[in-house]
Amino acid sequence: MKYLLSLFALLAITSLSAQRLIIPEPPMPRPQPGLFELELQSYKAEVEIDQDVAVTTVEQDFYNPTSHQLQGYFMYPLPEGANVQQFSMWINGKETKGELLDAKKAREIYEEIVRKALDPALLEYSKQGLLRLRIFPIQPRSVQKIKLVYQHQLSQEGNTYSYALPLYHRHDGQKPIERAALAIDLKTRESLKTIYCPTQEVEIIRKGDRRATVGFEAEKAVFASDFELFFQTDPNLLGHSLLSYRPESSEDGFFFLNLSSGLYDEAPLVAKDIA
Repeated sequence: MKYLLSLFALLAITSLSAQRLIIPEPPMPRPQPGLFELELQSYKAEVEIDQDVAVTTVEQDFYNPTSHQLQGYFMYPLPEGANVQQFSMWINGKETKGELLDAKKAREIYEEIVRKALDPALLEYSKQGLLRLRIFPIQPRSVQKIKLVYQHQLSQEGNTYSYALPLYHRHDGQKPIERAALAIDLKTRESLKTIYCPTQEVEIIRKGDRRATVGFEAEKAVFASDFELFFQTDPNLLGHSLLSYRPESSEDGFFFLNLSSGLYDEAPLVAKDIA
């Protein structure tokens, strides 16, 4: 899956004085001109997959290391056809839900709110597949918590389904994420066969024939690529699956062949006579 942005989340910061606002005395010094990213301190994603539909909840903590009150953009690459169900930001320690508006209406309301120095949390679709949010204010030397919930249909080829989650890619000079966690609750209507993640090391725990959990927890996390998960279903007791993966078109790929008998859970236990 190709995303419009290579970054998982970007907060592009501009000085308040650049917005032609009245700044109380003493005047605030300007932050460095240009764009930079706030530090992503904590990242948590919880995903519920029901066969071919996924509901993803992402929570992130960004830190403003400057001594200035800032406003900025939060950008998130969405899967094709995704439906944003909720957006929240924390203001003075209280969760405040944002409104889901079209781009024109969001911009008009935002400009009016900025003139009144209030707190907006307005969503707008900048381009297809990209969610853009203007955030103000971002308090100096404080954490800005953001929560996003969206639903989308998984890509499917035959009996193979794929789920992708954009992750924050570290660049030179940026700090690793202090804490990162992903938890996926996977349910299928048919027998769940292969579960395969080619991008990260994950723990897979099967809970019966049609359910499993997938996830990881990490400290000082650095992600070289987005998260991808493949799984296959098959109504037959005996199953086989073949998955291929190529990170880039210019790189060598590899394949994963899995043979699943499905007999273990069905076979009766054989009595043993241990003397």
